[in-house]
Amino acid sequence: MPTPSISLRKHIRWPPAPASEPTSTLVLTSQTSHFVDIRLLKPQPDNDSPSSRSLEVLDWAFAGTSSTTPSHPSNPESPAHTVWTHLIDSHTPSAPDTVQDEGDIFPQPNLDSLETGSMINPATGQMAAYEELWRDLKIPCSLQCSAVLETRNKDSEKGERGMIVRVGGWCQGIVTDANGRCTIERWMFVGSDGGEMDSSEEHEADAWVGDWRRVARLGDANLPCVFTFNETDMREGNEVKGTNGRWAVIESSSW
Repeated sequence: MPTPSISLRKHIRWPPAPASEPTSTLVLTSQTSHFVDIRLLKPQPDNDSPSSRSLEVLDWAFAGTSSTTPSHPSNPESPAHTVWTHLIDSHTPSAPDTVQDEGDIFPQPNLDSLETGSMINPATGQMAAYEELWRDLKIPCSLQCSAVLETRNKDSEKGERGMIVRVGGWCQGIVTDANGRCTIERWMFVGSDGGEMDSSEEHEADAWVGDWRRVARLGDANLPCVFTFNETDMREGNEVKGTNGRWAVIESSSW
């Protein structure tokens, strides 16, 4: 079974342009390969930067499941290949499964991972080759757990789709509705040894629950991320009610 991961993007590159990182991008992947990927534009040193509470800060957010084909045993230097199936997507809320998202993964000497492939370049609207450099953050021994919540009303008339993933000292959630409205949250456990992003990449905390701080919230819907903070509540099949319907625990694991 896959190992849960907390992946921080270090840069993106659209060859032949140089590498850059205009966002704070974090991907949480659970033991059952459910993931939430949230990409927030970093504040810019000018007067035209959107408010950190505005949805204009959201570059892209999506969630779903992933599957990886490992490198071929006869050729250890060949890349692994990963396909990310979008079940929720801020860009295509009514048809998230139409997004093509896959890439080859090349391990780097410093344990980072270089992902290469093709996807829509938002600057041009055209398919283009890309490179993304990822670093997996350490999960402290005291926080070696993962949990996944999913909306139970995703096929209702409201058309709501939602997923929350917690891995170690990080939790992220996304929900979209039939009108294309999107809400996201990102939480961090304070003191997650080795698990913090650079402070320059974080938005100011706007809420605290115990030792957890919410470092990003955009949108108006309710996301019950705090439910994942109490591990005794994280039993598969348990449900919690949010303002936008019921959420069910579909995964709870520790190692």
